[in-house]
Amino acid sequence: EARAPLLAAVGRAPETPGYIVNLSDLYLATGETARAVELLRQCVSANPGYALAWRRLGEAYIAEKNYKAAADALDEALQIKSDDYDLAVQLARALGAAENFKAADYVLGHAERLRPNGLAARRAHVDISRVQQNWEFVERGAQRILTEDRDDVEAWRNLAFAYIETGRYSDAQAALLNVMERTAPSAELYAQFAKVAIDALEFDKAEKALAEAEALDPDFPFVLSTKALLRLYQGRLKEAEDYCRRCLEIEPEFFAVYPQLSVLKKGSLSGEQEEFLKTRARQEGIPLSSRAVSSFLAAGSYDAHGRIDEAFEEYLYANDLGAERNHRENLIYDYAGHSAWVDAVIETFGDAPPADSPSLHEGPQPIFIVGLPRSGSTLVESVISAHSRVTDWGEAPMMPPLFIDWFKANRTLGAESLTPETARLIAETYIQRSPVKAVSDFVTDKNLLNIEAAGLIARVFPRAKVINVRRNPMECGFSIFRHDLPKFWTYAFDLENIGRRYGLYAKISAHFERVLPGRFFTVQYEDFARNFEERARDLIQKCDLDWEDACGAFQETDRVAATLSAVQVREPVALGKSKAALYAERLEPLRAALVEAGVDLETGALRV
Repeated sequence: EARAPLLAAVGRAPETPGYIVNLSDLYLATGETARAVELLRQCVSANPGYALAWRRLGEAYIAEKNYKAAADALDEALQIKSDDYDLAVQLARALGAAENFKAADYVLGHAERLRPNGLAARRAHVDISRVQQNWEFVERGAQRILTEDRDDVEAWRNLAFAYIETGRYSDAQAALLNVMERTAPSAELYAQFAKVAIDALEFDKAEKALAEAEALDPDFPFVLSTKALLRLYQGRLKEAEDYCRRCLEIEPEFFAVYPQLSVLKKGSLSGEQEEFLKTRARQEGIPLSSRAVSSFLAAGSYDAHGRIDEAFEEYLYANDLGAERNHRENLIYDYAGHSAWVDAVIETFGDAPPADSPSLHEGPQPIFIVGLPRSGSTLVESVISAHSRVTDWGEAPMMPPLFIDWFKANRTLGAESLTPETARLIAETYIQRSPVKAVSDFVTDKNLLNIEAAGLIARVFPRAKVINVRRNPMECGFSIFRHDLPKFWTYAFDLENIGRRYGLYAKISAHFERVLPGRFFTVQYEDFARNFEERARDLIQKCDLDWEDACGAFQETDRVAATLSAVQVREPVALGKSKAALYAERLEPLRAALVEAGVDLETGALRV
């Protein structure tokens, strides 16, 4: 109904800019964005001092996702109306979307001077920091907003994202619950909560949240994708594949389901799916982390189809994207610093603690499984966790922060400064913070970073075993390079850094093998896989357990395996073909770094 009178007004007074802006509002409201842009460009050309036309032109460019042009238009408007607080915030958001973060900060400073306590500028600052993936500022900024407005849903949402990106999944769940309390129920929000619960290894919570999501919208792609992930981890592989299929039938390019599909298909995707992923990996405007995942999946499919040259080039591209993402978040591997840290750990825990110390806690006895990613640790954990006296805690998050806090405070005092009272407190805190309450005598903890804490573990849990899973370093290193690991494994994007990092792992492993005999021991993955039954029995014995047939048939249990190896750990144990040999000529940086670090190229042990 508005169209005819608006066109008539412009026809009768084409020189009146207000009428032109009103007509452009109609075009924007009806999705005729290109017509709005053309009309407004003519208007600002004829009326360069009319701020509202510049502002509407900026909004039209935003609708087209042309953020640089939008920022230029909004900047013209702000120069005319420099005291317009809302306009300044709008310009800052456009600059942030265009990734001109320095200019966005400057304009936000101007907005804050116009209105020192304005929440709109604070909200924009948090949102822009989220685009920058500056999670520390997102957390601080969201919390500051919430001190003034506890019902700010976007602040709670941003806080949840900050917690997710920094691995604080329980805190993220709490923030999402605050979002859910303040908004209408939605399938997307329940699915988001379920995804975080899966990351926190709280699978019952995830199951309940997904049931709520399905009740609201059973065909929502994110619900189907998350359900596929949960079923994959639970080993219900046919159901997982069915959810993937349903998701792609509804939305063929729904990216979040592709990682699950790739695992289920052992990397092998269709040519159309490969092309979608490769194109997506090169699409500007998509977050770098998401582009990197796309590239890793495409490379994995090329590899599965035997297209080695194409695969390696794509692996290089994927790792470059991951490295760029980490660089923007200031997550950079510091080999010199890490080497000094490892030396300090070795020096501090240079001697063995008494072997006959009594247990310092009540509750289950931990079995720690350590090593590097892609070493075979999931296989070892699966064998142990199949025992009736063992509960699987997965990659439990408790020990690394407990160790780091103690070590930083007591590094100069040495291991002897650890009093029985402090050791008991650490043990009790570790048990209390566990993600799953154990109802068994033993628990497995597969947080690989616990290798650095082995000396503290031996004193806090005197009867605990630390099982180091070691794999051929070329195979292990290249597997790290081929997979999209969490960004906190900062060395994983460069073959040379992977080799140097493996050298530090070999060094600390050799040290604890020497000073913690009978408590820290190494399982060689290749030997374990070749001689599975014999080595599995030996492993169970070393864990102070009696053999159970379920340990040899762990694939038949209904345990949840939240890992990239979720499919492999449900198949018969077998040593696969060498990937490193297939790509050997391309892996020289990895091989050279391993040799320089003194690593045996067959076993991964430190050469004496």
